[in-house]
Amino acid sequence: MKKTCDYCGGSGQIHFFAGVSRFHLSCEECPACAGIGYELPSDDTTTQDEKEPSPAKKSPLRKKAG
Repeated sequence: MKKTCDYCGGSGQIHFFAGVSRFHLSCEECPACAGIGYELPSDDTTTQDEKEPSPAKKSPLRKKAG
């Protein structure tokens, strides 16, 4: 099950006051979830097989005859 982003509350956007008078409300994509509203999977969950194939799985280079 997907977990809602804690930074934006699941909206995918963050809102903030900007400008000299701070009356201008701006919004932009949430940097924590990249605008999807759910937490992104961390890189720590990838296994060694997903990161790099083992040497046995790599195809050997072959020279063309001729």
